[in-house]
Amino acid sequence: MDFGTINQRLNQNKYETMEDFKEDVMLVFRNCRQFNPPGTFPYVCANNVEAVFVKEWTRATEKRLEWGEKRSLQGIISQLIKEDMWVSIPPLSTPPLIVYTLSSFVFRVPVDPVLLQIPTYFDVIPKKDARDLSTIKQKLDTDKYDSADALKADIDLMIHNATLFNGVDSEVGQVAVAVKKRFYELLSISKSKKRKEAETNGQPTKKLKLK
Repeated sequence: MDFGTINQRLNQNKYETMEDFKEDVMLVFRNCRQFNPPGTFPYVCANNVEAVFVKEWTRATEKRLEWGEKRSLQGIISQLIKEDMWVSIPPLSTPPLIVYTLSSFVFRVPVDPVLLQIPTYFDVIPKKDARDLSTIKQKLDTDKYDSADALKADIDLMIHNATLFNGVDSEVGQVAVAVKKRFYELLSISKSKKRKEAETNGQPTKKLKLK
């Protein structure tokens, strides 16, 4: 086995799974070490190239969001950060008291207990559980989410933190509820748009999925 043969097999779609491909690559290294004594140039080269391959293989097979889904979620989070929204505070007042609130003002950056004069914040919300839109966006941009559900869990945690510390009926609590509602609205709109595009363009040709 050699890399030229492997490349030819790839071009001819001879590999049914990624593991089949990996096995052929590893076979190249094993054959080289079996034929060449330890310490020889080919033997050393095999070890060095294998180390690079293993490193890149780990990165390539790491579970992460698909590019299109990532781009869609980036658009939703960016829109959520910059959007203004109307919220009613309290929700059951008669007539309702309408307050114009910038959602990103509340959730744009990590909570600073000193700046906001809420010294007990991290007594209620552990630092490891603290979430905000900029942190979520950074995690999304740097491929820290392996699924849309993982990102949604962080959004839900951010809202939970806000309502837990401030109360559901507080101004921050009401904004939190509005932000969560808007996030899932945008998510639904995005999914609906993708379905319509798929119906309009037809289903793409199914390709071999290496996994």
